[in-house]
Amino acid sequence: MNLENKVWDTIVVGGGPAGMTAAGRSAELGKTTLLLEKNNRLGEKLLITGGGRCNVTNNKLDFNLLVSSYKDKPKALYSLFSQFGAGDTLDFFNSRGMETKVEAEDRVFPVSDSAVSVWQVLQDYISNNNVEIMNNSSVISVQKNNDLFIINTNNGSFKSKSLILAVGGKSRPETGSTGDGFKWLEDLGHTIIDSSLALVPIAIKTEWIKSLPGLSFADVGLNVYSYGKKTLELEANSYLLTLE
Repeated sequence: MNLENKVWDTIVVGGGPAGMTAAGRSAELGKTTLLLEKNNRLGEKLLITGGGRCNVTNNKLDFNLLVSSYKDKPKALYSLFSQFGAGDTLDFFNSRGMETKVEAEDRVFPVSDSAVSVWQVLQDYISNNNVEIMNNSSVISVQKNNDLFIINTNNGSFKSKSLILAVGGKSRPETGSTGDGFKWLEDLGHTIIDSSLALVPIAIKTEWIKSLPGLSFADVGLNVYSYGKKTLELEANSYLLTLE
């Protein structure tokens, strides 16, 4: 059957970890599921997180303790984490053969130290549940017509009873996180709060650098090491480093 002529139970837009998990679960529950991804493969950002190691989750298994880590402690988080928290995430991956380990600040990584291990579990999850995948499919617009969603893409228009947008924010445009989802949600009638940039502090123990407060450097390259192993490398570009 032509995929455009079919009315899907669920269409998921965005093939990152959230989208892959959502699509796999939808299909696991017996729903016909189509996953649309703009890149030529799923999980582009997943594969580079944590310096390629992928910080899967944290080891705060008590969701009350986890919620307390959030500044505003929104009540909605209690409901979300009680339904699927860090422990459930660990069970998901461990039960599928991916061993994990806990490192500093309760961060959980795959024992393999490779994000590919995480990617493979999610890839197998959607494949085993027969999720239909369309890569290189950029969404142009999203509409609601009566009880059906209509998702218009460069590869045609697709209809579904349910729609899950898992397209991320604006954090890494080169991986597909360009913020398009905010416009689609607004078109569907949701209220969108404008996002804003944030400064990220880096605490450095080296003494000499503490004598340079107030200086800014353009075109800065950056190498980050954790326990003697390089975890991040940014070539000199338009980054601005300010010492305070």
